[in-house]
Amino acid sequence: MQKMRVLVHKKDVSFVMEEIQKMSSVEFTEVDNGKENTRTQTESNVDIELFSRLHPAIVLLSAYENTPGVFKSLTSDEGKIILSEKEIQEVDLAEEELLTVLDEVENIQDSLNTKENQHRKLSDEVSLLLDWQSASFTLDKLKTARTETLLLAFSGNRNKCQEKSTSFKVKIEKELKDKNIPHELIEVASGLYTLTVLNEHIETAREIAVDPMFLPVELPIGDDNPFMEIKKRKVEIKKIEKEIGENKARLRDMAQTHLRHIRIVHDVLLWQKEREEQIGSAQSTNRVVVLEGWFNATKLPELRSNIESKTKLFDIVEVPTKPDEEPPVEIYNNALVRPFEFITRLYGMPAYKDIDPTMFLAGFFFLFFGLSLTDVGYGIFLIFIALLMVFYLKVSKEVKLFGQLLLFVGSSSVLVGLLFGGYLGIDPNSLPNALQAIQRFDPIGNPLPVFYLALSLGVVQVMFGMVLKIYSDAKNNKLWDGIFDQGPWLLLFLSAISYLLVDLGYVTAVDTDTSIKLMYLTAVLVVLASGRNGKGIFGKIQMSLLSAYQSIGYFSDILSYSRLLALGLATSALAFAVNLIADIVREMIPYVGVVLAVFILIAGHLFNLAVNTLGAFIHSARLQFVEFFGKFITGTGKPFRPFSRKQSYVTVKK
Repeated sequence: MQKMRVLVHKKDVSFVMEEIQKMSSVEFTEVDNGKENTRTQTESNVDIELFSRLHPAIVLLSAYENTPGVFKSLTSDEGKIILSEKEIQEVDLAEEELLTVLDEVENIQDSLNTKENQHRKLSDEVSLLLDWQSASFTLDKLKTARTETLLLAFSGNRNKCQEKSTSFKVKIEKELKDKNIPHELIEVASGLYTLTVLNEHIETAREIAVDPMFLPVELPIGDDNPFMEIKKRKVEIKKIEKEIGENKARLRDMAQTHLRHIRIVHDVLLWQKEREEQIGSAQSTNRVVVLEGWFNATKLPELRSNIESKTKLFDIVEVPTKPDEEPPVEIYNNALVRPFEFITRLYGMPAYKDIDPTMFLAGFFFLFFGLSLTDVGYGIFLIFIALLMVFYLKVSKEVKLFGQLLLFVGSSSVLVGLLFGGYLGIDPNSLPNALQAIQRFDPIGNPLPVFYLALSLGVVQVMFGMVLKIYSDAKNNKLWDGIFDQGPWLLLFLSAISYLLVDLGYVTAVDTDTSIKLMYLTAVLVVLASGRNGKGIFGKIQMSLLSAYQSIGYFSDILSYSRLLALGLATSALAFAVNLIADIVREMIPYVGVVLAVFILIAGHLFNLAVNTLGAFIHSARLQFVEFFGKFITGTGKPFRPFSRKQSYVTVKK
């Protein structure tokens, strides 16, 4: 990354900004030159009112478009909008037909909202009236010049309210009679009552009718009895439903004919709007606009060439970075390593002064995943899925990259599965002789060699992390710090390895006593090197003692690699268990036992594949993030976020 400043004449700033946006190679920052500069004042070419109307129209029409099925959307470009630069330049942002379409969409939406509210209101009224449809009163006669009728309904299950209803009726009758209030109490249906009294007694009647089990009811306005009012409303509901259906049919037609173009206009206007906002946030003089930011140095020559094809009135100059300023980070690797960037990005970008760990983790992750998913059959299945993602399915660039990673780890599972005799849980002794000859490990019958292999790989990766730390320190002009911090530990690890080789008889040139003395010597070097940074004699002693604690950390890191054995055992054991259960079911259940056994095999192995693939991925990544990255990566960096086209709906053809 290079910090650069672009100076361009005001009349050509739009062309320059468009090229920068196309190439997605600059992350803009605030211009800081210690002077009072004014913000750039330019006339906007974006129709903000039009832009604000596009998204609501897209949301509405999207609900009515005929979308391709999942399979078709993954295997073809149907439903996708892929445009070339020439096609984007030809988009008309001010056509009258588009405005007419938006007007119609908004009118239909308003009409739909109105009709749906009416439909909801009428449906609610019908629900209220249904309980009272057997009543003979008319809705407009509930209140007359002399009387008023109260409607009371049981609040619980009306099929079980007879006893409470009777006691309620007796109570009301008694209290009204005690107060000498003329009334008429009629049970319209089970749990439904009408209480009619003179107007001057209505408030007293309301107080008497108060009961937690019987609630007052307000029916909608009407001029007929409830039954006829229900019929009227149902007729009105059908009419509204027909109108709603016509509106929705029109929206479906418009979605098919106009939605694609509306989406294109939305994205093109969005890009234009973001360019103008970026220009508006820049500093300027009377004639020159000043833009500043982090440039992708690899794309700078191409960017300069593209801008020169549009205007000569510009210049790009390098800006010195401040001591405390940290550039954003992007990582680039060759095609073989690039899929493993997915793992690095999960962790977070390395700090700007760190090294890109992707090429170093690739081989370890490849191997660790295979050791965790030790099955040829599962590996072949992952390879099949990966090939579909990479070569057949129409998916994003990021998904294809993940497919390439899946292809690598699937291949790793096949290779390790051949060495471990993992074939969907089948007993290795029943395999052909050629496959048995390839097998070198038996993780279930003899797991110790696998355990030693896992720990050995842990030692190798931890030591490799130390070497990378020395390399990283050397890049940052701290070579001697790296050598003194990591060198003694590397020597201690090497002396411990030599002792094991001597003790096991693999090395005879050195005797055991000499190898032990070498270990003691390197341990002393570790203590001395650790104490060199302490202040004063007590500080040096304290730092030296901390090296003993660091040795515990290295020991625990190496033991963490035993999880590779555990995951490999889990894959093999669960696959064997699935086969065993299927075989028992086949023998115990006549006729349908074979069908059930096949189902158990398919479901069981798919479950085992899913669970252990996820486990292999997570734990292999964890070994990189914790045990490996921690040795040489100091922290996470700020990802490079270039000014680019946000492709909400449109994909630009490269």
